[in-house]
Amino acid sequence: MSGKIAIIGMSCLFPGSDGPKRYWQNICAKADQVSDPPENWGAERYLNGKGANKITTAKGGFLKDLFRFDPAKLGVMPSSVDGSEPDHFLALQAAIATLA
Repeated sequence: MSGKIAIIGMSCLFPGSDGPKRYWQNICAKADQVSDPPENWGAERYLNGKGANKITTAKGGFLKDLFRFDPAKLGVMPSSVDGSEPDHFLALQAAIATLA
């Protein structure tokens, strides 16, 4: 083995950017992606929490519509989505985009 590594793809998902190109455009434009949470996030449950469950502001970097995914496109049966960890599906989506 020569120990050489080839980068064959790249993917990322950040608030306001669905991939590396848009991510760097946002950085270069100094775009502020911190916003109020979506209506259905329920910020009050955290704002009124106690200890580790309490936050001091509801503003944050939210994925908004970038959070949506099609489980069938990822090879996941829609019936198995309920109760699953959404982060796993986003990671799978990013891995597929990296290799595409």
